[in-house]
Amino acid sequence: PSKLPEPFGNVVLEAMAMKKPVIANAHGGCMEIVKDGTTGYLVEPNNAALMTKKLASLIKDPEKRKKMGLEGRRKVEEEFTLDKNKEAIVSLYKEILGEEII
Repeated sequence: PSKLPEPFGNVVLEAMAMKKPVIANAHGGCMEIVKDGTTGYLVEPNNAALMTKKLASLIKDPEKRKKMGLEGRRKVEEEFTLDKNKEAIVSLYKEILGEEII
């Protein structure tokens, strides 16, 4: 995890796309990407004890790892694909320009 906030966590999305649960610091873009307890865990920055506890819980529970990994993959597919980004950009342009642009 990063000690400093990241505006957008590409590494987090890459892990989720590969069906891996994520443990991330609760700051920056990770807070918008990781759904705590569903796609992984968010922990207070610099709280090594809590991060260790969350990691241990995933190591001990393969079903939880699998479920969180699948939920993460679903979230990436629903919210962060190229098509979703394209739709958001086109929508923003339409809103700004007030007309059909494409």
